[in-house]
Amino acid sequence: LSTLCAEANRLSHLVENVLAYARLERGSARRRVERLSLGQLIERVKPRLDQRAAQADLRVVLDSDESALATVVHVDASAVEQILFNLVGNAIKFTERGSVTVSGGHRRLGDGWIVLRIEVTDTGV
Repeated sequence: LSTLCAEANRLSHLVENVLAYARLERGSARRRVERLSLGQLIERVKPRLDQRAAQADLRVVLDSDESALATVVHVDASAVEQILFNLVGNAIKFTERGSVTVSGGHRRLGDGWIVLRIEVTDTGV
């Protein structure tokens, strides 16, 4: 029963991804821009990432400095959460042992602009 539930959830996420991609391609995706810190953004998706990693007997490691995590961004949080879930899911798929690391950093540009970087690395092939 638990395997059936897990697979149903996985399939549901797959269908959601396909539909979201189709909306993006059509240009009809609704964007909901929020103002939050990188840390808040990652913490919102981390429980799903941890659950996905646990299914593969792996773990997700958060590796970012405090100033990057405190950086406030204006972002479509749902879109970034979905992107992170897809990247981490793909990393988990090709990692037999070890961990998947989500790290973030930032760099200040002129005129108050900040470049934000979120990186997913794994110990797989």
